[in-house]
Amino acid sequence: MALTGQQWNLFGYDLRTLPSLWLSAWREVLWSEEAPVRRWLDEPVRVHGSRYQQGVNSDSRIVGSSAGTSSDVIAVARILPDDMVLSCWLNLPEKAEGHLLSAIELEVRARSPFPADDTVSGWRIAGRTGGVLRVSLCIASHSAVNAWLHRHLPLEEAEKTEIWAEVDGHPVVLQGFAEDLRNQRYAARLKRLGLWGLCILALSIALMAVPVGLRAIQLDHYESELARVQQASTQAVRFRNALASDNERIAEVNRQFLLANNPHRELVRLTALLDDTVYLNSYEQTTSRIRIDGMAVNAAQLMSLLSDTAWYVDVKAPSAIRREGRIEMERFVLDLTLDSGVAQ
Repeated sequence: MALTGQQWNLFGYDLRTLPSLWLSAWREVLWSEEAPVRRWLDEPVRVHGSRYQQGVNSDSRIVGSSAGTSSDVIAVARILPDDMVLSCWLNLPEKAEGHLLSAIELEVRARSPFPADDTVSGWRIAGRTGGVLRVSLCIASHSAVNAWLHRHLPLEEAEKTEIWAEVDGHPVVLQGFAEDLRNQRYAARLKRLGLWGLCILALSIALMAVPVGLRAIQLDHYESELARVQQASTQAVRFRNALASDNERIAEVNRQFLLANNPHRELVRLTALLDDTVYLNSYEQTTSRIRIDGMAVNAAQLMSLLSDTAWYVDVKAPSAIRREGRIEMERFVLDLTLDSGVAQ
C-alpha cells in the first residue's frame, strides 16, 4: 500500500487531487458568487430582509451587476432570520481545497441538529489568509424554512424565492430552493458567451486563413507560370549552356597559349644580344627555363652579359666551361631563368 501511495506523489504533491483541484478552480472562477465572470453575467437579485412583509419593499435591496436598476430584476431572495440559521466559521488549509465539498459535507453532518433529509446548507469562501481558507457555513431546517416562506408569501411566489442567510455581513445562498432557476439562466448566458467566443475565434481563423489561401493560389499560379516559362526556354537554356561551355574551352585554350613556350621570341632576344663571337649548337625551352649550348670566344663574358639583362633573373652554368684549343673558342652550357613579368 505504501508503494502504491508513492506512485501518485510528485515532489510531495498528491496527483490524485489534481482533478478535484481543477474542478474547484473552475467553480471558483465561474460559479462562485464573488467570481468576476458571474458578477458580470449574472442577473441582479432583489434581496428582501427578514422583516419583509408582502407588499412592503422598504427593507429590500438589489444585489448584482445591475444594482441600482430594477427593470431587469428576475430573481428574488429573502434573508432568513438569525434565529432560524445555525452559522459558523471554518478554517481549512488551502491545500485541502480540492476536497472542500467533502469537508463541508462532513461538517454539515456533524453540526446539523436536524435530520439528514431535512437539512439544508450553504457556504461561501469569505477570504484566504496565510494559506488558510476562511469559510462561512450556514445550516437550516428545510421544513422550517418552507413553513416560514409560506407564512409570508403565496405558494407561486414562494417557489421562485431564493433563501439567503447573512454571516457577519456576508450573504450565503442556502441550497435547495429557487437558486437553481437563477443558476440555469446564468448557465445559459455562459453557453451563449461561449458560443459567441467560438464564433469570434472561428471568424478570426477564417480571416487569417483567407490571406493564406490567396497566397497559396498565387503561389500555384506562379509555379505554373514558372513551369511554362522553363519549358518554353529549354532550347535557349541549352544554347546558353553550350555557349558557356565553349567560352570555358576558349578561355582554357588562351590560358594554355599564354603558358606555352614561345621560342621564337626568346631566339629573337638572344639574336639581338649576341654578336658574331657567339654561336649556338642547341636551344631547349620549358616554360620559363632555357638551356643553350654553344661556342663563344669568351664564355665568361657572355655569362656576365646575360646576367645583366633584365629578361633573365638567373644565369647558371650546369657544367664547366672548357676551351676548344683546336678552334680557339670556349664550349659552354648555360641555364637561363626568364623573368615572368618581362617574358609576358
